[in-house]
Amino acid sequence: DEPPGRTRFGNRSPGTRPRRDTRGPPAEPTGDPRPRAAARAFDALASRAHTVKQMRTRLTRAGFEDDVVTDTVARLLELGYLNDGTYADAWVATRREHRLHGEVRLRHDLAQRGVAPETITLAVVDDGEELTRARAAIERRVGSLAGLDREAFSRRLGSFLARRGFRASIVTAVVRDAYASSVDDRDPPGISGDELDVRVASGTHEASADHCEQVYHSLRTYVLILDGLRVGGAAMPRFYLLSR
Repeated sequence: DEPPGRTRFGNRSPGTRPRRDTRGPPAEPTGDPRPRAAARAFDALASRAHTVKQMRTRLTRAGFEDDVVTDTVARLLELGYLNDGTYADAWVATRREHRLHGEVRLRHDLAQRGVAPETITLAVVDDGEELTRARAAIERRVGSLAGLDREAFSRRLGSFLARRGFRASIVTAVVRDAYASSVDDRDPPGISGDELDVRVASGTHEASADHCEQVYHSLRTYVLILDGLRVGGAAMPRFYLLSR
């Protein structure tokens, strides 16, 4: 049998009234709310470290009054469970080692988490490895950019490093070296890119017709002007390097 006033599908039968909910709203907690706020804070700290700002935001969103939040945060600071300096040091070390973030990104992220500027300055101290980290960050990306001209190569790699938070001077140096390396990898065998620059630009690279043809087809990323050069009585191209 179905319950009174209900059909077998859970709908009310015609002519029946819905039951009135007499339970009322949940009872408000009584007593000092500080122990409950502390318990909520310790639960949060058990999952991950928090800055002072993050903890205040968390407790406020949980419904605690400002004075309760202030007292709870002060107590956590007193006991050492909150420490923005320790938080910033750990954040910088982890992001530098595992995510290869640069100084600009580190400063921005810590500021977003409410860390004071002076604390950030102490944490994001130059360790002399910024250039090394930037080079490591691009290792897997350079190969996918092979064959691009200088402008496209620099734009894509520079944007990537900027998002990682490296300073402009670091980005410029790393992109320049990476592009030069990618071009050198495509230079003709038996002669380095720098040596070819000097010999070709000065007009001293006089070789056989076959070798000139090989050099011409190898310099795909160069901008060249052809001029008349006589080698062995035959008109051959002379190469002037404009840019690389």
